[in-house]
Amino acid sequence: MKLRNRQLQTDYLAPEEFVVLLKGLSDVDKKRILLISEAKHVSGTGLECEDLFHEAVVRILDGSRHIPRDVPIMASIIETIRSIASSERGIRKREDVIDPLEDDFYQGVSDARPSPEAISDVSDQIKKAIDIFEQKFETDPHAYALLKGRMEGLSHDEILELVPMSDKQFNSARKRMMRAIIRINAERAYL
Repeated sequence: MKLRNRQLQTDYLAPEEFVVLLKGLSDVDKKRILLISEAKHVSGTGLECEDLFHEAVVRILDGSRHIPRDVPIMASIIETIRSIASSERGIRKREDVIDPLEDDFYQGVSDARPSPEAISDVSDQIKKAIDIFEQKFETDPHAYALLKGRMEGLSHDEILELVPMSDKQFNSARKRMMRAIIRINAERAYL
């Protein structure tokens, strides 16, 4: 087992090494990665090539994807994008969308009522979170429209009727929001 761990340490790039190589990519190299992603992998994912690229980088940095030392960095990133895109297409095919706004979503949930103090505390926390998210997304029209629409209880289709954006732009905005929310929550955890 020790040998296998040692092999993993030497056969794959450490996240720090990946960052150095990523920073070393030229703008032309990054554009090539995006163009290849767009041409070969984006279709059917509901995402934009930039989102797949960012997701690949995040997964490589968090260690859930490994980059072999002997494979060129561009090829490794493109392969990671391909894998993520394939997974996204599979998820989109399998998932039955569960809308928490639907009445039967709450079947079997207890009717116990929280105390007025608990409601007030949660209400204050929600207001603070909404303020943070509104400030974060006010310069991103698609994400801001998605945030406002969801806060008003609008469905995916209703938001698309009100705001001129494609389904792909909607899904990309949703992904950007989720990454930002994860980042904000992580920052707040350290405060």
